[in-house]
Amino acid sequence: MPSPLHRPTPLIALALVVFAVGVAEAKKRYARRTGQECGHCHRNPQGGGPRNTVGLYYQAHRTLPPGDLSPAGLQAAVDRYLDEVARAVPDVIWRYTPLAEMADRPTPAYTAADDLTVLRRLALDLGTTLPSLRDIRDVERGVPLEAKVDQYLDSGDFEYTFRLYHRDIVRPRSGIFNKTPALTRIIRMGKGPQAFWRSEAIADETASGDCAPDARVEVAPYWKRKTRVSVCRRTADTRLEVDGVRCDTEAGQASGRCGCGPHLVFCWRGGDYGRVKRSMVDEGARLAMHIVQSGRPYGEILTTNQTVRNGRVEHYYARLDGRLGQLADADVYRKWRPVEREGPHAGILTTHMYLNHFYNGRRWAQRTFESFMCHLTAPDYDLLDDHADTALVAYRRHPTADADVNVNAGRACAACHVQLDGLSRVKDRWDNFGQYYHESSGRPIPQSVRFLGQTVDGVHAFGAALAGSEVFADCVANQLWTHFLGRRFTPDEIDERRRLVRLFAESGQDFKAMVRAVVTSDAYRSKRAVKLMRREQYRRSLGRVTGVKWTVEDDKSGFDTFYELVGGMDYRRIEERDRTPGQGHSLVQFKAAVETCSEAIDRARETPAKKRTFLQMVDDVEAMPDRQTLDRVIEAWYRRILVRPADSLTDADRERFRGLFDDVAAEHGAGEGYTAVCAAIFGSADFAVY
Repeated sequence: MPSPLHRPTPLIALALVVFAVGVAEAKKRYARRTGQECGHCHRNPQGGGPRNTVGLYYQAHRTLPPGDLSPAGLQAAVDRYLDEVARAVPDVIWRYTPLAEMADRPTPAYTAADDLTVLRRLALDLGTTLPSLRDIRDVERGVPLEAKVDQYLDSGDFEYTFRLYHRDIVRPRSGIFNKTPALTRIIRMGKGPQAFWRSEAIADETASGDCAPDARVEVAPYWKRKTRVSVCRRTADTRLEVDGVRCDTEAGQASGRCGCGPHLVFCWRGGDYGRVKRSMVDEGARLAMHIVQSGRPYGEILTTNQTVRNGRVEHYYARLDGRLGQLADADVYRKWRPVEREGPHAGILTTHMYLNHFYNGRRWAQRTFESFMCHLTAPDYDLLDDHADTALVAYRRHPTADADVNVNAGRACAACHVQLDGLSRVKDRWDNFGQYYHESSGRPIPQSVRFLGQTVDGVHAFGAALAGSEVFADCVANQLWTHFLGRRFTPDEIDERRRLVRLFAESGQDFKAMVRAVVTSDAYRSKRAVKLMRREQYRRSLGRVTGVKWTVEDDKSGFDTFYELVGGMDYRRIEERDRTPGQGHSLVQFKAAVETCSEAIDRARETPAKKRTFLQMVDDVEAMPDRQTLDRVIEAWYRRILVRPADSLTDADRERFRGLFDDVAAEHGAGEGYTAVCAAIFGSADFAVY
């Protein structure tokens, strides 16, 4: 039986074919060519519109199946074919060269950077902020950098930084979220002490008198359990079942008979939708950091039955899982905590977050390839030709949907789908809301694939096989190398790459040991290992030194506002390949420097020197300083912000700072002169590069 994987198709011809068969209008010439009616291939008896499975088969193969060409015979032949494809065990196909097969190269020579330069680099990479004055003094006194590495690894800044790191690895960008955070919306009526809440589903509540002031009741709402709100009596009804209808179900809420249950948990208020999505994005990253901070093998991010949830996602997931009636103590302000799930699960791969944001098998496979195997899926015709004899993979858009192979029609599509479809098979029993289906139409849903030479059955088995593989260890090493050096391994760093992968296995997959190995490497500590600060590093460094949180427009974050305006270069929100900084990058840096420094000097004007977090060495901010005092300010900022010894400040640079201060102070006063010098340092390339 011919297959599109066997038939190379020129791109121009392919485009014509896709145009010809991809539109909704039926072409009678196809019916005449095969001696069939249009309705044999289309759901509409007159032709046009969606195709049935026979039509999909014809589109993929450009011929009808052999044998009985009656409608019943065609359908039976196609069903047999699809069943045969669905039961076949596909291979997970992608490009990977084992480390042992990579060519040996001479190890490059590195010129070491000075200790303060490396200290600044360590603080920014491990903690997303500048080193403290105490750290600087320690290193100047001879405290080894290794001691600072250990200190940073045990800090809250490390937890924060590597939660962002893992969020960036998983990179959930948008989910389908077409189920609301709960069932029925409740609305707030009135203002102030007279305000109360009522359900939109109970239309006659006001007319019946259940919303009269003397009929309302006080409840502790799920969104803030330590408070009390006034609610219409029927809205606050705590019964789980009314007139035979379960009130924690969609049907029960739609009936208008039910209240919102204890703590209003069966209903939701406006604004919850966005809050849930923001919390949901964090789930995978927090699970990863829970495993890292617990000292467990890092591969458990792909195998554990645990996840980490806060109250907001607990409420939403209970809605998805049909467990709202079991949430006796729903509270969206409940802090993040580890939660055991009924297994078998596969860590991040089967979290609600991951399944929802990568909401079909191919999206799920693409992200799994990129996040945990460091493989970027792109059309690969050589790979397709190398696997020309690979059988088609039946694909399910939902566990209960029929399998089809339609997307593989044509060489251009198959060049990506030869990679995606095999891996997507292991996810076929999971829907996009985290629900697992063992069967479809009374038959078990196939989920076995061949991965690295072994057959694995489902996501859990795949996660375990991947977590124990060189592929995963190599990907972890590459991701850490990219974080710390700003790039993947080069071919001449193959020995270092092998060393890290070997260390990962020998340490029991100790993530912090891998981090320590990278930051103590000659490559990381070399003069050429420089890169550009990212958004969070700018934000936290400016804030940590000046004590100022840069805000604009009614307390909106300045970095959120202006990074979005110049292209959204927030590394927590965009793809790795979209991060290249443009002109706007330096514009935001300088605007942040000017406005942050201005606010910091304004605060210094109003605060005694001993109580300031910034500019403590000047008693009167508006008094013109002598040269010694001004030099002391310049040297202190140079040391604190750029983390360089005072004697490395050249006479030429000192004169530039003095000249800038004098020019601005002469016209606007000493305070503005300090602001100008501060902004010049924070806005400089020396600050941005580390």
